[in-house]
Amino acid sequence: MEKSALRILSCLSMKQTTAVKALLDLLGSAVDVILGGLIDLITNLVESLKQLVDLFGTVGEAFQVLWTWLPPEITAILVAGVSIFVFVALLKFFMK
Repeated sequence: MEKSALRILSCLSMKQTTAVKALLDLLGSAVDVILGGLIDLITNLVESLKQLVDLFGTVGEAFQVLWTWLPPEITAILVAGVSIFVFVALLKFFMK
């Protein structure tokens, strides 16, 4: 009787170990999917902003001509800000 009880306990602990392993695998795959989605979202957002800034490239050139003392990095930030402002204004206009 003791052997059968030990066998049952060992089977239960093996099943629990398998269940825990399955839960950890499920959790790991869920985290991978979530992180992959976030990385894709951020990559697409940066790419869209880069395209938007490229669309308004002449604005950046105009800023550099007007304010020659500004570094190119600051000019790029200004162009991105103007681009986002125009984009949001267009969204608000078309959403009404």
